[in-house]
Amino acid sequence: TMLFKRKRFGIVFLILLLLQGCSNGGDVSKVQIDYGQSSIYSREDMDSAIQKIKEEFKTWKGAKLLSVSYTDDKRAEEELSYCNELKDGADFSECIVFESVFHSPKKDSGAWNPDQDYTGWQWYLARSGKEDWELLTWGY
Repeated sequence: TMLFKRKRFGIVFLILLLLQGCSNGGDVSKVQIDYGQSSIYSREDMDSAIQKIKEEFKTWKGAKLLSVSYTDDKRAEEELSYCNELKDGADFSECIVFESVFHSPKKDSGAWNPDQDYTGWQWYLARSGKEDWELLTWGY
């Protein structure tokens, strides 16, 4: 009957959507977060920066983000001038730096060796005042 065909189509469509969601982009579902010690940034500040990292990572097809760790306040202060150099006309007042561990895709890994953990991957973000963090650069 028509109702049975609609239900079957709906179930098949749902399964395809779920499979597509699993295969597209990087996996950020089980990231371990290490907030470290900071007298500059609150957990909320760090979470909003980490969200920007996750958004970028989701575009990395087949990779899995394992952990994100705040470096430290000294590094954040030292890298502020570098963050301002990364963007013409920037006048950032705050910089935050994280390191991460991720696992590269099993195949078609592009610039990375396939099926390997990468440690010490750095993420630089900056902002002025309490504006949104801007992800400026990432890598080794």
